[in-house]
Amino acid sequence: MRFRLLLLPLLLLPVFRLSAQTPVDFDDFEDNDDTGWVHMDPIGTAIGSSFASIKAESGAYHISCPPSPDPGSIGPARAGAYRPDRVLTDFVIVVDLAAWDQSLDQALGILARIQPNPGPGALSGYSVNYQTQDHDIEINRLDNEQPVSLIRLPLDLPAGEAYRLMFTGTGASLTASVFSHQNPLLPLVTLSAEDDTYASGNSGIFIFQADTPAVGAADGTFDTFSSSAPSVPVLSISPGTAGGAPVRLEWPRSASHWHLQHSPDLETWTDVTEGGLENDQMIQWSPPAGAPAKGYYRLKEGRAEPR
Repeated sequence: MRFRLLLLPLLLLPVFRLSAQTPVDFDDFEDNDDTGWVHMDPIGTAIGSSFASIKAESGAYHISCPPSPDPGSIGPARAGAYRPDRVLTDFVIVVDLAAWDQSLDQALGILARIQPNPGPGALSGYSVNYQTQDHDIEINRLDNEQPVSLIRLPLDLPAGEAYRLMFTGTGASLTASVFSHQNPLLPLVTLSAEDDTYASGNSGIFIFQADTPAVGAADGTFDTFSSSAPSVPVLSISPGTAGGAPVRLEWPRSASHWHLQHSPDLETWTDVTEGGLENDQMIQWSPPAGAPAKGYYRLKEGRAEPR
């Protein structure tokens, strides 16, 4: 288990930056441009003309697909996009599930270790997806578009709110977490599985019609995507001021597989699970009013546990 440790005397600390982050493939879609993404429109490919809609608009990435014209032959409504510019072995992929059509029985989420030349009946790798009407989250292995469930847990995400979905892979170990934007420090759920079928590949996002029979559409909106190899995250500390501005700790939201801990004495450590904020690409936290004048803080690899 890896750590980043620091002593925090309130109001006296200069700004520190600890460690360095590996390059991150990032897109917040604020430019309404999806240059760098490759569209996956398997029904369109099968019928020889564009079928799904995949576009950056209104500062987000909207993917929709009408009902399949022939589910038995060319499969259900589905679409996605991936980043071809980086092949990752171990990976950390983060995206916001910004919106979806709750009336549709569908799955939406992250693709990892996508194998070369994905297409109709030829998408292999791993996925983590939220199923909007089954109210669960699932890690799958994908073998030529055929999902093999590795683990599934119940999860009910009310529509109309945005959630951060994280998928990490280290060797055969695959782990996913979902965070509410109201509390970016403590995951709503974490699930893990083991599978070594696919060792590396590209990263992306997708939607998939999940009804039986598959006669419906699929529609989802994503935001703030990042993918990278795992690394020890940068931790920044900004000092407080005599005028009352608090000390602030911050670290990249792409490092949500690390969590903040506090200790008064370097012996007893407690997960910090409340009071965090998301600001652009960073997670920020300040000691609450009345906190001791000194304390030790560290980032610990892994997800926080509820108290």
